[in-house]
Amino acid sequence: MTLVRIVLPAAASALLAAACAGFGVPGSPADSIPGRLPGPGTVRDGRFVVPVTLDNGRLFVQPAPAGMRPSFPESRAAAEIWASPLMSGGRNGAVLGFGLVTTRVSAPDVPSVRRLPAWIGFAGSPIFHCPMQPAPTGSPPPASTLASNGYVAVVLGAKDGLPAFAYTARSSSCGRPPKGPSVALATKTLSIPWRPLGARRGRTLTISYQLPPCGRWVSTGASGGPAGVTLEVDATTPDAPLPCPAPVTKTQSVDVGPASDVRHAPLGLVPEIRH
Repeated sequence: MTLVRIVLPAAASALLAAACAGFGVPGSPADSIPGRLPGPGTVRDGRFVVPVTLDNGRLFVQPAPAGMRPSFPESRAAAEIWASPLMSGGRNGAVLGFGLVTTRVSAPDVPSVRRLPAWIGFAGSPIFHCPMQPAPTGSPPPASTLASNGYVAVVLGAKDGLPAFAYTARSSSCGRPPKGPSVALATKTLSIPWRPLGARRGRTLTISYQLPPCGRWVSTGASGGPAGVTLEVDATTPDAPLPCPAPVTKTQSVDVGPASDVRHAPLGLVPEIRH
């Protein structure tokens, strides 16, 4: 048998190595994918223009080919992504763009994806309010294991918004042990309709509202002054349609103060980040 040795040009060898890098067994030396953290300069005209990565490639975004276009506009993606409760907490460094996303983290209801055309929104670390506590014992985790500390991302498939999932980078705050990375179904925060149940009694108004499909109540708040207050009821609901039980109607008593008028807040998506 004759063995034939094929020698690739140096440029081709480098290209092949780059294409294969980081798709080995997680935790192996080949596990790190070249890229930078998302931030200024990584997105131009609504598209990622350089590779970005979280957790050494557990989430990796490549620029999409120039001829590839998402089927719905950035404005729709931004409205849903920035309304994710994952984006709360005064996060910084928000960026959003179209690209090809690969993940190597999964959950029972969120499989990993490879080169999925998607809108991806990133945000950096939130503002941590750490209680007074003793100094942590033991050695801190190596910096290399927290390369993306505090970062989160929301991914919407660019064809029809599916799959829709949220990614939380491996992070540690206030000296606690690191957790993650993890993925979960993406959710969004909505201001939902409410109606009064009878007349107000002093400062208290009793209202009813119906949670959205698979929804969870988040908050009820009244803001304003003696001339009038705006009352808002917020709930979360999954971005993707799911089999959900019948809607649940809730009642709640709210302190609206001495206001002479109680107005309804605008309905719809509630942005956690205004970008």
